[in-house]
Amino acid sequence: MYGNNNHCGEACAFGKYALTNPSFECRSCVVGKYSSAGARSCANCNPGQYAPTTGLAACSSCMSGSYSGAGASVCTKCAGGMYQPSAGEASCLTCAVGKYAGIGSTACKVCAAGTFAAKAGSATCASCASGTYSSAGWDACVSCSSGKYSAGGAATCTNCAPGT
Repeated sequence: MYGNNNHCGEACAFGKYALTNPSFECRSCVVGKYSSAGARSCANCNPGQYAPTTGLAACSSCMSGSYSGAGASVCTKCAGGMYQPSAGEASCLTCAVGKYAGIGSTACKVCAAGTFAAKAGSATCASCASGTYSSAGWDACVSCSSGKYSAGGAATCTNCAPGT
């Protein structure tokens, strides 16, 4: 048994650990760590979990849209172009081409018609240039065929007026 200032006292409470030399005093676990009652040391929070304050008996799971490594005191929001649909995860997932995600996203969104995302992990979609178009979720814009035109950000091309 361990206690405060003597080695014959009560076991240390949860969130604390026992120093065995020389005083056998109980100390609180630091942020990012936890312990059960009677522990001789504190353990790191698992990846996907965090301990924001000292003296905790358990770690909390990161919310969806965020992640953490082992021993974390906070969770980190997923970067733009990344997402995490589940709670308690150690990393974020990358959005596919034709999709995008903002910071802290739980899912990727499909680029709207007239826009595109050419690379996986895009935080935004780019507008199609004039003379090109795209449908929703495309990774590139396509040139209008002969006799057709479009303004920038177009979802379709329009026929040119006769004689132009």
